[in-house]
Amino acid sequence: MARKPRGQRVVDAYFSRDHFDDRETCCPLIALPSDVMRGSDAVKGSYREILEKLVEIFMDDLDEPQRRERALALAALCVGGIVTPKCVDDPALADDLRRAAHRQALRIGGWTAPTSRRERKMLQSRRSPNRLAPLMSPREPHRRAGDD
Repeated sequence: MARKPRGQRVVDAYFSRDHFDDRETCCPLIALPSDVMRGSDAVKGSYREILEKLVEIFMDDLDEPQRRERALALAALCVGGIVTPKCVDDPALADDLRRAAHRQALRIGGWTAPTSRRERKMLQSRRSPNRLAPLMSPREPHRRAGDD
């Protein structure tokens, strides 16, 4: 079995239960945001350096289109996808938030197969000579491509 790309391993580790529960040695990107917001430019510069390293890890494993934008989104989702669940008092909601962010991060990275019917159809349309045909279904004649 092929080894997972480094970016995917980072995403999996970031959203792991162990990382979420770690209060002593967790990543400074999730442990310090509110302090950094109020900190000096030097503090913000240090935070930026760590964040840029995370973005670089993701960029190394991503292909176009929008490689940099996807890497930035992954980094933001990793930080926010852990900070937000840590700030709620409902463990079930916290788990749902963490899991949802993890799934979306994997999708952005292209590390999972599309799971929804719409996503599968979108992929099919990229391969089809008639780009609109796969988006239309006989059961849904009233829908057009791009309607949500």
